[in-house]
Amino acid sequence: MKKKLHTFFKGITLLSLSILFFNNGFSQTVHKEYIDGQIWFQLKADQYVEHTISQDGKVKPDLNKMKLSSFPYLRDVFTAHSIVRVHKPAPRAYGSDALMRTYHIEFADINNIDQFIAELEESGKVVYAEKVPLMTIDVVPNDPFHASQMWGVNQN
Repeated sequence: MKKKLHTFFKGITLLSLSILFFNNGFSQTVHKEYIDGQIWFQLKADQYVEHTISQDGKVKPDLNKMKLSSFPYLRDVFTAHSIVRVHKPAPRAYGSDALMRTYHIEFADINNIDQFIAELEESGKVVYAEKVPLMTIDVVPNDPFHASQMWGVNQN
């Protein structure tokens, strides 16, 4: 009986520690209000983005994962940080010139995010660079039917 109780408490302790470490692994580590390792930046209107041209002569960029070579004027800034991905957050915002020049960078060098932003702005090629805010749910609606009778959602 004593051995079973010891094994039970050992399991509970191991489970508690696992949950603690698992939750800590997914928490924001640098800035609580921003997503670690992510920046939005907007290119100035006079800056171009290089795209590869397919064999049929059409430009077909992969806007979900752009090549770093598409931004040759930012090569020095990009190589100083471990870039994982560059993409357009709003690839079909054709009505907004500003959104068409806005890009989202994901990088591994999360501890130097402020330095990375400063380097982008000092390059003279971007209008702005900023951290990507962490979106959270702050308030639960006070509608008593919120969970049971959502408007426009089929309850099948």
